[in-house]
Amino acid sequence: MSEEGHSKKFSLFKKKTQKEAENNTADTPSATVFDETCLNFQLKGGPYQTSLIEACATMKVGPNIGMPLPLKCTWYRATNENQFTPIDGVYGAFYQPNADDIGCKICVHAVPVSEAEEYTGMPAFSEIGPIQIDPQVQSSVQEMLKINSGIFIANLIGGSSKELVPGYVIIKVEDEKMNIAYQNDKKIISVSMDREFPQIQIHHRTNTNFSIVFRDRKLDFSTDKPFERDIIAISIRMFCSKIITQGQSDLLFKNQELSSRLFDLNKDYEVAISALNLLKESNEKTNNMTEKYQTHAKELEIENTELRDKLLKQNQLIEKYESELKFLRQDIIMYKEQNETFELRLDQQKTTENGYALLLKIVKDDLNDIIRRSHPCEKCKIIVASLIEVFGKLDGNTDLCGGSSSNSSVRSFQDEISESTDENQDKEIRELREKIAVYKSRIKQHKQENIDILNKMESEKNFFKKKIESLAAENEKLLSKLAKTPKDVTDYEREIEELKQQNIALSSELKRSQELASNFDQLIKLNRKRLEEEIERNNELRKIFTKTHTMSTFDYQKIINSLTQSLADREEELKQIKHLNRELSNRVSELERAARQPISV
Repeated sequence: MSEEGHSKKFSLFKKKTQKEAENNTADTPSATVFDETCLNFQLKGGPYQTSLIEACATMKVGPNIGMPLPLKCTWYRATNENQFTPIDGVYGAFYQPNADDIGCKICVHAVPVSEAEEYTGMPAFSEIGPIQIDPQVQSSVQEMLKINSGIFIANLIGGSSKELVPGYVIIKVEDEKMNIAYQNDKKIISVSMDREFPQIQIHHRTNTNFSIVFRDRKLDFSTDKPFERDIIAISIRMFCSKIITQGQSDLLFKNQELSSRLFDLNKDYEVAISALNLLKESNEKTNNMTEKYQTHAKELEIENTELRDKLLKQNQLIEKYESELKFLRQDIIMYKEQNETFELRLDQQKTTENGYALLLKIVKDDLNDIIRRSHPCEKCKIIVASLIEVFGKLDGNTDLCGGSSSNSSVRSFQDEISESTDENQDKEIRELREKIAVYKSRIKQHKQENIDILNKMESEKNFFKKKIESLAAENEKLLSKLAKTPKDVTDYEREIEELKQQNIALSSELKRSQELASNFDQLIKLNRKRLEEEIERNNELRKIFTKTHTMSTFDYQKIINSLTQSLADREEELKQIKHLNRELSNRVSELERAARQPISV
């Protein structure tokens, strides 16, 4: 709109000068507020994309009631209740819908513009739609889809290449190919739509301009009428959707194949999991048996150590008793020799006593002869009588013993008796009495010593006899224990041999488990390889279909997402299988180490 027209349109709403305002003060009792309550707002147009949409507002109060108001509008495209996309470049009261608006609601926020008064209310809001495709446009597009081809004429106005020459061109779509050429058949571009999906961009600022975007270039076009632009945009998009639909059928077929393969993989996976569970149970049983046998082996080892300690102590005790027996035998031999010596001495003492008795008899006879031959005094007779009495007592005690000193004493006594006749008789008698008393005490002392020696020898003999009997009984007990011990050791050796045989059986079972685990590992690797191949194929398909334009159908995207999710689940399951396989390998290694450790005896 020109500056002159703009000034004319808003001439009615110019602000009054101060003088005019003072003149009208008396006529106007109070100033009114300019807000949403002062106007009527409505949105006209639709319901097809070829219909023009107009936002209009009129005054409903005041002196200018019914007067239209200029509006500043912001237009939105609502794809659903919560998603609003602003339409750039359109701020006026009119909007021409296009192919992008089919199936969407058109919303507008409008604010009145006035130089006379400032608008203080809320923006006016309204919506229309959803916009439908024009029946004529729809029939034209359906005819092209039936024959699978379409020819369009548009004006080339520019593009990403500087070599392009503006002018009318022919856009031809046939057999999944798009050819764009000038009217003189000079080719501009030719692409295969199943490999490169062209995208249609509609220029909303104009009613006839649009662009076709290829992989490496962009072409700008214009048409004579708005509906022609919509026919070209909708037709090209439908051709692309048709190709995508065919690709979706192929993709569904591939998806079925993938599903069957995934089903087979799931079966193999379940078999592998069940086998792994069985293998785990077998390993747990093997571990329990191994722990049980190891515990039993430790107990047997402790018992063996205790038996060895007992046997060592018994051997030490036997050696001690043998050494004591050796010393006791030596003592017995020594005491026997001493006993024989004492018996010999007793015999000698008895012989000496017999000699003393004979000597006393001779002395007594000599005294009797002396008395008969001589006539001693009364005092001598008394002495001789006392001597005879003493000799009688000595003759009665024939069991007394004496030494060589007693014999010599008797002889000296005889000499003294023989000499007493020549010396003083009183003095001799006193000396004889003293000597007789000494001899009596000596004889009693020797007798008591002999009795003590005999008692001591008898007690020692009884003591050593009892000790020999106790040692013999202890020796018999030790010999009986030693006779039982080899049998216990033999039983222990037999149990050790049984444990060794069980250890060998466990080792063979462990080898079988390792072979089974390696077979499952190979099976998992094979399934993983197959799955990786399927993932690569799916990635190739995804690369092909990711080249589609932004208006791809929801079903196609849903299939791609489901395939991606299923493959991601399979990859996660493979990771779990790897983790389980790693744990199984670690457990097998532990069993190998446990099997290689020898059982100490």
